[in-house]
Amino acid sequence: MASAALAAAPTETIRLHSRPGSTVAGSATVGARGAGTLVLLDVHGLASGSSVRALLHAGTCAHFGASFAAIVTATANAKGAVHTRGRVLFHGLPVDYSAIADGGHVITVVSGSCVVACGVIPGMS
Repeated sequence: MASAALAAAPTETIRLHSRPGSTVAGSATVGARGAGTLVLLDVHGLASGSSVRALLHAGTCAHFGASFAAIVTATANAKGAVHTRGRVLFHGLPVDYSAIADGGHVITVVSGSCVVACGVIPGMS
C-alpha cells in the first residue's frame, strides 16, 4: 500500500507490538486526510482467515479506555497478514488527526475477543 496517500498531510508510522501470548505485530501509518484520519494497517502473525478489527482508544497499551473509535475490520490472508486501510470513525463521524496525535491514544488490533497488538500514536511535533 503506497504511503503516497498520506504524502501531503502530517503522518506517523507507529509500531504495533504483540500483546502477551500473541504473535501478531506490524505497523500503522496514521495521518490527516481531509476532515478525518486515515490509517494504513500492516499486520502479520495472525491465523489464516481470521477476522481482525483495528480500534482507536484513549490511554496507553497497558491501560486503554473501554470507549473506542472504529478504524477497520479485515480478514487475514493465507499467510496470516492484513494489509488494508481505514478511516477513524466515532459514531460514524470522522475523527480529526490533531485530536488523536497527542501521545494519549493507541491503536489496538483485536482478533476474536482478544487484543493481540497495540501501538501508541505519538504527539505531533
